[in-house]
Amino acid sequence: MAWSLAKLLEMMEAACKQMYSPCNYNDMELKLATAIYIISGNAALHALHNSVFAFPSCNTITHQIQEFQLHITVDKPQMINILDNIKTMFSYAPPGMKKVGITLSMDEITSDGRLCYLTESDEIAGLCEHTKYHIPSLRMGKNITIAHAICTAVKEEKIHIGQEIFFLESLDINGLNLYTGPNNEVQDLNYKHIFKSILVDCVVINKSLLALWFERLTHVDWSENPIFALLNLDADTLSEHIHALLSPKDAQDVPRAIKLLSLTADICNLDSSDFDPSELTTHHALCVFGVDLGTGL
Repeated sequence: MAWSLAKLLEMMEAACKQMYSPCNYNDMELKLATAIYIISGNAALHALHNSVFAFPSCNTITHQIQEFQLHITVDKPQMINILDNIKTMFSYAPPGMKKVGITLSMDEITSDGRLCYLTESDEIAGLCEHTKYHIPSLRMGKNITIAHAICTAVKEEKIHIGQEIFFLESLDINGLNLYTGPNNEVQDLNYKHIFKSILVDCVVINKSLLALWFERLTHVDWSENPIFALLNLDADTLSEHIHALLSPKDAQDVPRAIKLLSLTADICNLDSSDFDPSELTTHHALCVFGVDLGTGL
């Protein structure tokens, strides 16, 4: 449990007043809590932790559920830690494999803004990269001089507790995906994150355009409840149903996806006798797109 001295004193006083009961869990209790966390999730374990059974909390079993125990480097990268982490992460790889490139993808990675003590290297971790300019070493040693120096530097705002995980330099490694943006951002290879619209006959087809033309369709059950749809088919409800169809909460909802494709194909059946030239051009592009989708169905 990573507590500060003030927090430790507070919990000791609470234990003396019988307001806090520390538990010394054995190995079987830790394994049982880990199994409950894996099978039933965080909510079930949290409920059992606050019940009369007093199961170990999620923080207590964190060490048990970590798949890899990696070494942290708080200063300049150390080769011994790098080699140890490589062995930990890729120990499962069979020998004799050919050399391949690996692309590391990052998306909104943040960390808790707090310090921690590394018993393996006797160092304090969790500070920002500018610490090396103000504090030469983060090794504790035999006294708490370094702890006082860190506390003073943080209060004077010379350094701060780090909250982001980032790379100092981008590596120009041949063979990897080097098509990056201005901030060294690599394109997402998931097609749903790449294609935002489709161009057919100089007409951009996207969600907004489909929503406008879906409103022209008649005799369509937009709701999961047909009776409710017939009794409450107003403009606001129709817009909500179309929005739910185009932006579903469950991306794996196959019936809803089939309904979306079918309605797109049904746009071809609209009466175009009263359309202006601009609407005719758009309708023709939607028909080409709809026929393509209808053929796939």
